Amino acid sequence: IKAEVDSQADQMIGALDANGDGKLQFDEIMGFAIPMFCQGQEPEAFFGMMPAENYEMFVFQIDSLVAQLTQTEPPVNPATKRGADRLKEFTAKLKKAFDAVDTDGDGNIGPDELRATLMKGAEGMIAAGANPEEIKAEVDSQADQMIGALDANGDGKLQFDEIMGFAIPMFCQGQEPEAFFGMMPAENYEMFVFQIDSLVAQLTQTEPPVNPATKRGADRLKEFTAKLKKAFDAVDTDGDGNIGPDELRATLMKGAEGMIAAGANPEEIKAEVDS
Repeated sequence: IKAEVDSQADQMIGALDANGDGKLQFDEIMGFAIPMFCQGQEPEAFFGMMPAENYEMFVFQIDSLVAQLTQTEPPVNPATKRGADRLKEFTAKLKKAFDAVDTDGDGNIGPDELRATLMKGAEGMIAAGANPEEIKAEVDSQADQMIGALDANGDGKLQFDEIMGFAIPMFCQGQEPEAFFGMMPAENYEMFVFQIDSLVAQLTQTEPPVNPATKRGADRLKEFTAKLKKAFDAVDTDGDGNIGPDELRATLMKGAEGMIAAGANPEEIKAEVDS
């Protein structure tokens, strides 16, 4: 082991010792790490465009290395913690949907409760002119199929653990639930929760939730509009609500001041601006 360690140390110093003094300074470490990570990008651009979850894991790996080197308590994997929190929230929301169908509160969804819920969901189709008897026959068939597929203990009813036993593998596709939920991008998880909340609202006949993407879009559009208006007002120097030719020319000339200072012909620049 010692021989292998000696060899690794010599190789590392040989590879990173830019000034050839046989030692490593921090700027030499940075001079190796930044190109390795950034792959030709500007460091600010690389880190700035990294998705939040990816950067969080990047920092976790650095913190884990520091903890190993300093022999201190290792950090908690943020994705694991976030995944556990999200799994807990998902379980609570799914239980709320289960309880909305389990109308007698005995902890089971019986065939009649399931049929009643499915019939409630089909009310719009009946109101639109669908044949009630045909809808009922379809609902009975769906209820039987659902119970047949999910009733793991064969008692003819559905318990919450049977619902979870179906939902988790379906969503997680072989991943550990905490890992699946932990690494899900924030916007995806937000929409996932919205769909569960919409189902609960439908089952409990309560006010449906606001689509978070729609709300975020409205907020961003409002912010964008305000910023564009600020830019407009900066050009509309007399504040009359219009950008006239002279105001536009003045703004474009101001933007060309650097070119004139660098030696461009002012008359040519002015002619270009007027055009």
